[in-house]
Amino acid sequence: MSPVSSTERTSKGPAAKIKKLKYHFHPKEIIPQDEIGAKK
Repeated sequence: MSPVSSTERTSKGPAAKIKKLKYHFHPKEIIPQDEIGAKK
C-alpha cells in the first residue's frame, strides 16, 4: 500500500466517480425539490 497508489486510486477510482455523481446529483436534486416546495 503506497501513498502514490492511494492517491491515484482516490483521483482515478471510485472516489472520483462518487464526487462526480455528488456534483451531478446535487444541483439536479436541489432544483426539483425547490420547484416542488415552491409549487406546494
